[in-house]
Order: sequence, then structure tokens, then C-alpha cells
Amino acid sequence: DALAAVSRARGIEPQNIPLWMDVVRLFAQRRKYHTALNLVQRAMEKNPKNETLAMKRESLLNKTIPVARTPGLVSITP
Repeated sequence: DALAAVSRARGIEPQNIPLWMDVVRLFAQRRKYHTALNLVQRAMEKNPKNETLAMKRESLLNKTIPVARTPGLVSITP
């Protein structure tokens, strides 16, 4: 079902943001964050000014790129 929705979103309905978000949500629920991020980036190519896609992209980036957030971490800089 997810692959059929991806195909439909890419080809037939590239401007259908709710469809894109549904497909991205399916992959994110399965913890396939890189795939979801790739889909968001493709959707953004078709809809570059969409704020919902931009926010979702940021959310997925936070899940795919580990950030060192250790409490009490001291930076040692000369």
C-alpha cells in the first residue's frame, strides 16, 4: 500500500500535500526515517514553499542526524 501511495503521490498528485504526509507518516511509524526524509525532500521539490513539509523535514532531520546533547557536557576549546 505504501509503495502504491508513493507512486501516486510522485506521479499523479504531486501537489497533494495530505497524501505526501500520509505516506511519510507510514514510513516514520515504521522507523524508516531516512526513507521518510527522502520522500519529504521529493515533495518539497514539487512544493518548495510548503511550510508543513519544511517543518516535517526538520522533524525528520532531528531523528536521522544524532546530535550530542549530553547533560553537563563541557566544551574544551583553547
